Amino acid sequence: MEKFLHISPIINRISILQNGILPSKVVCPEHHLKYFRRDGLLTNNENKIIYFWCDCNKNEKFIKDMVYCKTWIEPRIKYIQEMDDLEQYEKGCKILKKLYNVNLYKYSKMIFDVFLIENIKEPRCNYRPLHSQEPSLDDSVLGVMNDKYAHNNKELAFSKTPEKNIKIICQAQYYFYKGKETIKILNY
Repeated sequence: MEKFLHISPIINRISILQNGILPSKVVCPEHHLKYFRRDGLLTNNENKIIYFWCDCNKNEKFIKDMVYCKTWIEPRIKYIQEMDDLEQYEKGCKILKKLYNVNLYKYSKMIFDVFLIENIKEPRCNYRPLHSQEPSLDDSVLGVMNDKYAHNNKELAFSKTPEKNIKIICQAQYYFYKGKETIKILNY
């Protein structure tokens, strides 16, 4: 039996324990939705899916990387996606490069629950791209990224149905202070 992991802010815990991990709208990055539809994971009318990664010996790194993604990368992608035209987009990219030490996440502190899922009802494990969170590049729309959270070898799995066979295996703590993020794993 394969095992999978998923993270979510602790503010979602009660809902997740009552209802399971629910598919959410694919928004970051936008091209994921295009690939999911192209490859048959989602139909043209569907736009919700659950992301998991496969249990492995790199979980501690991937937990930190995912917290970084949720708190640093996703708010920046959202910021860029709100630009209406190319001129605004290019201006937004320049602004993000200057905001490399500014917290755009809505909280300066957050605890994330790390969930273990032992049996995905509808796994799409045959669709296993290796997820990459690439190191900073000069032309990146995200500006300067902390490269210690980069990776290019995380195996992903997906589901379109709520996953209720879950348990919390640890937590990760995020806090941002004086221009620097800190991510620690708790009780792992």
